[in-house]
Amino acid sequence: MLDEMQDSACVEQIARVLQKVVCPRGLSVGQLAQVIGELGPITTLKRVQAQTEDAQEAAGVAAAVAAVVSEAVERLGQGPTRLACERLLGVGTTRGLPR
Repeated sequence: MLDEMQDSACVEQIARVLQKVVCPRGLSVGQLAQVIGELGPITTLKRVQAQTEDAQEAAGVAAAVAAVVSEAVERLGQGPTRLACERLLGVGTTRGLPR
């Protein structure tokens, strides 16, 4: 996901959006669709845009964002970084844990 970014400013923007918008809500499509305007830099990623070619409504874009972020977390492999991301984003093996 981050390999398609060209400079560190983009990476920092993505990190801020994940921290301020995605983490508190989790990767719930319904929740993300309500704040789609705040997802800005994430929605411009090529991977997200490729999944939203047919769907421009908020729910379609939110579903693409959730899928891309989930895929990125899965690519981390087992370890403390992946576990932390899963818990922050409410994905993976976090069932029953508070958000």
